[in-house]
Amino acid sequence: MAEPYVRTSHNPFLCTLNRMRSLRIALVLTLAAGVFFVSLGFFRPTVEVRTAQLVTRSPHVTFFVLTDGDRLDEWMEGFVSMERMLDRESRVGNRSVLRLATGSDTLELKQEVLAFEPGRQFQVRFEGESLEGTVDVELTPVPSGTEIMTTTRMEGATWWWRSMLPFLTGGLRQTQTGDYARLAALINTADTPLTGSWAGVDQWGNEQLFHFRPDGEVRWEAAAGDERFALDGVAWTLDRSSQPMRLDLTRFETGPLLGMGLYGIVEFISDDSLRVDLEAGPEGKDDVRPAGFTESSVFLRRIH
Repeated sequence: MAEPYVRTSHNPFLCTLNRMRSLRIALVLTLAAGVFFVSLGFFRPTVEVRTAQLVTRSPHVTFFVLTDGDRLDEWMEGFVSMERMLDRESRVGNRSVLRLATGSDTLELKQEVLAFEPGRQFQVRFEGESLEGTVDVELTPVPSGTEIMTTTRMEGATWWWRSMLPFLTGGLRQTQTGDYARLAALINTADTPLTGSWAGVDQWGNEQLFHFRPDGEVRWEAAAGDERFALDGVAWTLDRSSQPMRLDLTRFETGPLLGMGLYGIVEFISDDSLRVDLEAGPEGKDDVRPAGFTESSVFLRRIH
């Protein structure tokens, strides 16, 4: 009796045809992915990464630590060096070169400060062989301290990097989040800076304004009724190792304090307020310094 005919799917011709069809689909998908990847490089897509970080300090203290170039290595991942190329008094227009380690290579970015508003905003533009863009940091006071909102926008400088950047967004966000978490830890434990402008009224009703600059000089302005005076280029030093802290104002080149110095003590009441007690004496003779705060102490508030 003859065996019945049974159709089988194990047909060599059909298997070959299926393999060719699968190969064709895979080839089309690969080509499509390649075209998509290359096309990204011609449209210059902008990648944006935004992160938010809360700190317990005031916006002015936050801004001071954020813009302290000497502490970048303490919070910025891969930091190698930063070389200052141009310094302006307003800080806007300052230029520098930032170098970051990326694996076995070093990424070099030219930077220019676009906005510098103490306690409010800091913005910098960067440009390198592979990347260019901006970093915009906005500070907002909140009941518990300050919110740091950081927005990084970047584009690839070459078609390859323009194609690659959209796929690297997750890693960039992770790096930025880690950087600002370390920055927050620094801010929360930082000493309150004296740099900046402070205003107050002394016991005689005279207005006092001190602007302490990072270069170790202070501008002192005072107003008594209709009379006003200002002294610039006075040197200041703050000794934090003693309690209360010691503040010296020296190098008076004009006015009634010529050849004299002001020797005092200072105490921060908060990030944005302090009291200071100063006494005049011959320069280099600090034995006139008050031992404690007296009725002549002046309370000052930070104005910017």
